[in-house]
Amino acid sequence: MKAYHALLGLLFAGFLFSCQPYSHSNEDHHHHDEDHSHEVVPLMLTRYSESFELFAEAEPLVVDQTSEVLAHFTHLANFKPFDGEITSINLTQDDHATVAKAIKKVKPGIFRFQLTPKHAGKHEVEFIMKDQAVDYSFRLDLIVSSTKPEAEEIAESSQVSISDAQFFSKEQSWKIDFATDYPKLSQQGPQIKATAKLSPLPSKVATIHAGISGIISDPDNKLFPGRKVEKGEALAWLKGNLLADESIQLRMAQARKQWEKAEQDFLRVKSLREEKIVSEREFLDAQLAYHLAENEWLNLERSFQPDGQVLLATESGRLHRVYVESGEYAEAGQALFAIDPGSHLLLEAQIAPRYRKNLSRIASIELKTSDGAYFLSESLDWNVLSIGSSTQADNFQLPVLIAVRSHPDLFAGTFVELMIRTQGETEHLIVPQTALVEQQGNYFVYVQHHPESFEKRFVQVEALFGQDAIIRSGLQPNERMVTRGAILLKLAEASGGLDAHAGHVH
Repeated sequence: MKAYHALLGLLFAGFLFSCQPYSHSNEDHHHHDEDHSHEVVPLMLTRYSESFELFAEAEPLVVDQTSEVLAHFTHLANFKPFDGEITSINLTQDDHATVAKAIKKVKPGIFRFQLTPKHAGKHEVEFIMKDQAVDYSFRLDLIVSSTKPEAEEIAESSQVSISDAQFFSKEQSWKIDFATDYPKLSQQGPQIKATAKLSPLPSKVATIHAGISGIISDPDNKLFPGRKVEKGEALAWLKGNLLADESIQLRMAQARKQWEKAEQDFLRVKSLREEKIVSEREFLDAQLAYHLAENEWLNLERSFQPDGQVLLATESGRLHRVYVESGEYAEAGQALFAIDPGSHLLLEAQIAPRYRKNLSRIASIELKTSDGAYFLSESLDWNVLSIGSSTQADNFQLPVLIAVRSHPDLFAGTFVELMIRTQGETEHLIVPQTALVEQQGNYFVYVQHHPESFEKRFVQVEALFGQDAIIRSGLQPNERMVTRGAILLKLAEASGGLDAHAGHVH
């Protein structure tokens, strides 16, 4: 573990070196050589839409004065920079509109432009954006002041005053696996962990039965459990005397007569349709009846021959079980093979009786395989089939059966770790475990004050469950936090912090 952290520290040092200040032209500087006490305090803006995060620094907005704005646009889907173009920026108030000037793309995700508002009061700013063939619109409200002191006061109020806030620029966060989000509120009940066995879902398994009595013959060696089969494939031969089985002969004779009658009816309706004597509905019904009867007859004719029955796969999938081996005798109606189509699996778990009441309020499940792969509720399409009302004699546990959608990494016959979330009566804050950083046995999260400033906050963790954690105290539902990349903020803090201008475009 120490070696891991040492390696991570070396990688982070290289990351910090790669994020050194961007080389600016003179027009990109704001007189940093002057006394900082004379600098204008910028207006800090953070807004979110469904698709984007906007973080901007603007000179205070005053009527008839030009303010320069530096805007960072981030895709919320992956927290990477918006690499398209901003085609126009409009500042509107009622019927008055002002168009931004000198729109310049400094780097991917970073744009500079100028606003010269003509009226005081509340305005709407609309960004018209384009990325390849996709158009976007981003809107936010701004207050334009009539006097400079009033505008500076608004700018002052937008500043973050946390003394120990951790700085992390947008350019730095864009280079790593990074994300922020709000904690989720959930009425969490007890979380239940158990080991579950995976097996084919019985309702999906297709069983092939013997149509006649006879001996199973498998000349091509196809009857092995786990072998992949295709629908309609000949699996084996059931050798018997078809002529001695009157029920099969009767069934085949009836199927042939129904097919011949359906064919005659179809041809008759077809000719009447051409003369517009019958309706389209009558024609379609006759056509369907003909095809169904034809398929029934052809399947019987293919499957049953004078010296036996061809055993065909009724579904595509894998042979789950072989009940009668090659060379063995089977009675008519006896189950021969079972085919698992592989669409769903059955989870069978044994749960402690103390959770009996909670099992009626299952909210979600998660699976973890032996190689560490996670499967969340959304990907499992799960359904509780049954919850035992009494314990089993051999282990005094309650059996719980859950159907889940199959996946290439989930195999029948294997065991997985099952995590059941139940619904309770009290709401809890839920955060992903990737939001937590651990230090000397305590847990912390990084709360965002704006997209480049984060506060390290101690939180009390009630429970760790699956990929999430339940927070008892230290965090509020309306506080946005780092959900991915928190470990790099911790390393930045350990290295003595970062210059507030490192990697930042000014």
